[in-house]
Amino acid sequence: MRHTARYNIHLPMDKFFMKVSKLLGNRGHFVFCYDPQQFQEICVQLSLAKLTIETVQFIHPKLDRKASLVMIQARKGSKSLMKTREPFITFDGKEFSATTQEVYKKARTHSIKCTL
Repeated sequence: MRHTARYNIHLPMDKFFMKVSKLLGNRGHFVFCYDPQQFQEICVQLSLAKLTIETVQFIHPKLDRKASLVMIQARKGSKSLMKTREPFITFDGKEFSATTQEVYKKARTHSIKCTL
């Protein structure tokens, strides 16, 4: 079950973006996270689906680590240039970064670690 939720072989990017594009009205927004190693393919497939990346932010577990996620806000029918936000750093040492803590506070949620 975890494999199904984590890997895109169960929902190919091209089909997913085409479906999103059909469901969105003109100028509709779409926000999602994906594997940053596939960023080039994401750009290609979004373009084919007539969706434009308006904002992108890479999520890093720690300051000295490579990105583990890319968060993208795309829009149908947009001609905007892509804006890049500063990297989001999840942890400061072993604790959540101040930015991460603020996100959890604002969303009124928290993160738990568990093993299945």
